[in-house]
Amino acid sequence: MGETKKKQQKQLDERQARAESYIAGYPKLSKKIKKAILECRIVRGMTKKQVYLSWNVLPESEKKKLVVSLH
Repeated sequence: MGETKKKQQKQLDERQARAESYIAGYPKLSKKIKKAILECRIVRGMTKKQVYLSWNVLPESEKKKLVVSLH
Protein backbone atom coordinates (compact mmCIF):
# COMPACT_ATOMS: atom_id res chain seq x y z
CA MET A 1 0.00 0.00 0.00
CA GLY A 2 1.41 3.40 -0.97
CA GLU A 3 2.17 6.06 1.62
CA THR A 4 -0.74 8.25 0.46
CA LYS A 5 -3.19 5.35 0.69
CA LYS A 6 -1.96 4.52 4.20
CA LYS A 7 -2.46 8.13 5.29
CA GLN A 8 -5.96 8.23 3.79
CA GLN A 9 -6.89 4.95 5.46
CA LYS A 10 -5.60 6.24 8.81
CA GLN A 11 -7.78 9.36 8.45
CA LEU A 12 -10.84 7.26 7.59
CA ASP A 13 -10.16 4.98 10.57
CA GLU A 14 -9.88 7.99 12.89
CA ARG A 15 -13.13 9.47 11.56
CA GLN A 16 -14.90 6.13 11.98
CA ALA A 17 -13.59 5.87 15.55
CA ARG A 18 -14.97 9.37 16.34
CA ALA A 19 -18.37 8.38 14.97
CA GLU A 20 -18.38 5.15 16.99
CA SER A 21 -17.28 7.02 20.12
CA TYR A 22 -20.11 9.54 19.69
CA ILE A 23 -22.66 6.75 19.30
CA ALA A 24 -21.32 4.96 22.38
CA GLY A 25 -21.75 8.17 24.37
CA TYR A 26 -25.44 8.46 23.47
CA PRO A 27 -27.05 5.08 24.21
CA LYS A 28 -30.57 6.50 23.76
CA LEU A 29 -29.82 7.63 20.21
CA SER A 30 -32.33 6.07 17.82
CA LYS A 31 -31.22 3.00 15.89
CA LYS A 32 -32.04 4.82 12.66
CA ILE A 33 -29.60 7.64 13.41
CA LYS A 34 -26.90 5.32 14.74
CA LYS A 35 -27.07 3.24 11.59
CA ALA A 36 -27.07 6.33 9.36
CA ILE A 37 -23.94 7.72 11.05
CA LEU A 38 -22.07 4.43 10.67
CA GLU A 39 -23.19 4.05 7.05
CA CYS A 40 -22.24 7.65 6.15
CA ARG A 41 -25.84 8.58 5.39
CA ILE A 42 -27.87 11.59 6.42
CA VAL A 43 -31.47 11.16 7.59
CA ARG A 44 -34.18 13.51 8.78
CA GLY A 45 -33.96 14.29 12.48
CA MET A 46 -30.16 14.37 12.75
CA THR A 47 -28.44 17.23 14.52
CA LYS A 48 -25.71 19.24 12.80
CA LYS A 49 -23.09 17.33 14.79
CA GLN A 50 -24.55 13.99 13.70
CA VAL A 51 -24.56 15.09 10.07
CA TYR A 52 -20.94 16.21 10.44
CA LEU A 53 -19.92 12.87 11.95
CA SER A 54 -21.73 10.96 9.25
CA TRP A 55 -20.40 13.10 6.42
CA ASN A 56 -16.84 13.12 7.72
CA VAL A 57 -16.56 9.35 7.61
CA LEU A 58 -16.92 9.43 3.82
CA PRO A 59 -13.78 9.68 1.73
CA GLU A 60 -13.47 13.02 -0.12
CA SER A 61 -14.09 11.36 -3.50
CA GLU A 62 -17.45 10.00 -2.29
CA LYS A 63 -18.47 13.40 -0.91
CA LYS A 64 -17.87 14.98 -4.31
CA LYS A 65 -19.99 12.32 -6.02
CA LEU A 66 -22.81 12.88 -3.55
CA VAL A 67 -22.76 16.67 -3.97
CA VAL A 68 -22.87 16.30 -7.76
CA SER A 69 -25.80 13.88 -7.54
CA LEU A 70 -27.74 16.24 -5.28
CA HIS A 71 -27.65 19.10 -7.80
